[in-house]
Amino acid sequence: MQPILSRLGFHEPTPVQRQSFAPVLSGSDTVVLAETGSGKTLAYTLPIIHMMLEETGGESGPEVRRFESSRKQALLLQPNRELCRQARDTIERIAPSVGISVSNLMEHDADVDADILIATPTIAIRWWRGPERVRWLVLDEADALLAGTFKPAGRSQYPVEQIIAAMKLDGKRKAEADGTARAPAHYVRGEERQRQKAATWRSKQFLFVGATMPNAGTKNMEGHVRAKFPTAQWVRTDGAHHERAELRQFFVKVQHEQRDAALRHALAHGPPGPALVFANTLGTAKQAYAALADDPARPSGLFHSQVHPEARSALLAAFAAGEVQVLVCTGLASRGIDFADVAHVVQYQVAPNAVEFMHRIGRTARAGKGGVSTCLYDEATADLAELLRDATERGEPIDHLFSRKRSLRARIKRQGRPGLDEAAGMDDA
Repeated sequence: MQPILSRLGFHEPTPVQRQSFAPVLSGSDTVVLAETGSGKTLAYTLPIIHMMLEETGGESGPEVRRFESSRKQALLLQPNRELCRQARDTIERIAPSVGISVSNLMEHDADVDADILIATPTIAIRWWRGPERVRWLVLDEADALLAGTFKPAGRSQYPVEQIIAAMKLDGKRKAEADGTARAPAHYVRGEERQRQKAATWRSKQFLFVGATMPNAGTKNMEGHVRAKFPTAQWVRTDGAHHERAELRQFFVKVQHEQRDAALRHALAHGPPGPALVFANTLGTAKQAYAALADDPARPSGLFHSQVHPEARSALLAAFAAGEVQVLVCTGLASRGIDFADVAHVVQYQVAPNAVEFMHRIGRTARAGKGGVSTCLYDEATADLAELLRDATERGEPIDHLFSRKRSLRARIKRQGRPGLDEAAGMDDA
């Protein structure tokens, strides 16, 4: 495959790709955590394609072969339509060249018999042909896909959990059929019992990928994944849960009535080039968009989930082409969308939590390029913003803030502002 990769411009693996290839190729369940813009899609796709080619006898030229019943599929789950399209575009730069077919199930001409299927969980469970054909299950932006209650009765209703359960059950049936299943002894408890259970779905491989994995409080996603997949290998780059060195950050405290003027000032005095503006709700996004609508020098657009998918695609294309220079967004745009060369990210409102903050600032300073982030915050959101600012100034990871909420303010007012280390040990407010 290396000559094909070189011809397509892939000469040197990124750090996350270099670290991920071996555990994924080993067949182990794997968790891949790396900063945004680091090449995670190819970090899991290239090993999967390699294993597909090994199972089918190697590369077969540029023609795409039709699916055979013995040929295993990969199912790639994404949180939204835009990320499904983006993943397909990335994978199609490589897969067809080696005879691997790719299909986005979100599109009207989807092929459910393709080798690599891409979809949101809801669409996947509606259209896939079942777990029997699927060898690899990838949860990209895993923390977003797994978000929700941890109560078993509630989780069982989520499409993503239903897909995981169906995959495990099919793996168990296959293991029992070929005599490789290991029935755990009743007296075995805890992690060892989970390890023995994991041996029964060895015909399946589960991959969890993302820039963040909350590891504290009531949304301890890392603990959930470790409990359900105790044998998984964990890959973390040095940049995971860190702001990148190429990113310059500014935190600006404003009064409510100053916010629109501060937004215009940040954009006017920030770096030239494409800019993203983030708001927490549709209402405030519309307010930010209205504050910029009278600037003919920098055309702006409004991007949110209520915009028709085709109109969203057209808006992203216009932004990429420079026809729209400022894109005002809700959280829909913070997750994984590979905006090219975004120079400036402005948070019209500080993100509601540290996870969302990381994803927002991850839209700039990608692939080794520089970028600027400006965070506007007010008295009501000062505590989270200033904890984030302090961590940034110290060059520390912010994963200990993943459970921090703005209601920290009540405790800080009672007890005084704690140091960063003390705040890291506080329970959720």
